[in-house]
Amino acid sequence: MKEKELNKFIMKLVEKYIPILCLERFEILVKSATEKEMSYHNNAEMTCAYPYLGYDLKYCAKNLLGLTKKEIEGVIAHELCHCLTDPLYVKATHRYVTSEELTDERERLTDNISQIVLLLVNKRGE
Repeated sequence: MKEKELNKFIMKLVEKYIPILCLERFEILVKSATEKEMSYHNNAEMTCAYPYLGYDLKYCAKNLLGLTKKEIEGVIAHELCHCLTDPLYVKATHRYVTSEELTDERERLTDNISQIVLLLVNKRGE
């Protein structure tokens, strides 16, 4: 796979997982980056500007090109899940956060997960 094909493949994966993860209300910008432009020098990363719904999914083509399509799909699915988990992480890492704020984010995350589970179960006809 070449870098241009990789970008198309990643965009298809993002489109595939948006409805599965109930992320339709999010604005997800996908862009290629060098290892130096990434925080952890890994395959991909997701950044957000909480409390806003805009997320940036950056990927390092050089690193992903060495992976199988199945492995790339796992990386992208993981990064998209950050749209669900990052609000709790942001609150938990603030210096001053109340118990009520953490509880609110815990419930929001739980509600998002339950929506995903219900969607998947209903698609299976159970």
